[in-house]
Amino acid sequence: MATVARSGGSSGWSSRRWAAYGCLVTRRTLRRAADLRRRVTWADGSPRTDLWMAGTPGRTPVRAGAVDHATIVTMRAVLQRVSSARVRVDDRVVGEIGPGVLVLLGVAPSDGRTDVDYVSRKIAELRILPDERSVSEVPDAGVLVVSQFTLYGDTRKGRRPSWNGAAPGPVAEPLVHAVVDTLRARGITVATGVFGAHMAVESVNDGPVTVIVESPGFGSTTAGPSSNAPGGGSTPADAAR
Repeated sequence: MATVARSGGSSGWSSRRWAAYGCLVTRRTLRRAADLRRRVTWADGSPRTDLWMAGTPGRTPVRAGAVDHATIVTMRAVLQRVSSARVRVDDRVVGEIGPGVLVLLGVAPSDGRTDVDYVSRKIAELRILPDERSVSEVPDAGVLVVSQFTLYGDTRKGRRPSWNGAAPGPVAEPLVHAVVDTLRARGITVATGVFGAHMAVESVNDGPVTVIVESPGFGSTTAGPSSNAPGGGSTPADAAR
């Protein structure tokens, strides 16, 4: 006598069970989509048109543009091993170090305390000094932190860079200070520029050795006051941010 196979195939699932499973998957997808929408809106509920979210739940907002050219926007630091470095504002030296690391630091709109901790740890512990040692392992090594929002310059279209990926000043400044404070709390000598000022940075690169550090994109919890306005300076005159 011939045996009739169940509608679920080899798994033995009935069509009703498959339908229930489909509904479950749909509900999960809708919840994730709602979560993504929440993550790409400002605190007042208005859409963040300067950012969009990658398809994976929990990812940090990324720059608008073609998917294959998308760049994840997170806290970004350029570390340069230097023999010496200093920064001037109005012909006055406001920060200076000897051998150590010059850090150009940029902040993204979604950055928070966990991004600060991650980048600070990398600055302190990356073994980029001579003899494969880190700043935290060399007592006389210093760190010069210079805020630099132009690290987020988007040059894909036209001749004028877009700074939309950078956080506005009220968001960026407390996070830059938080990185400095975190490094100092580890006993590291830290010099800084002046946030928002036009700075002249001088450095003697050793090697040269240059490393780019980007936080994985934790976001959410901020280390200072926030702003609802989409950010970044619009002219090179703001390059000190």
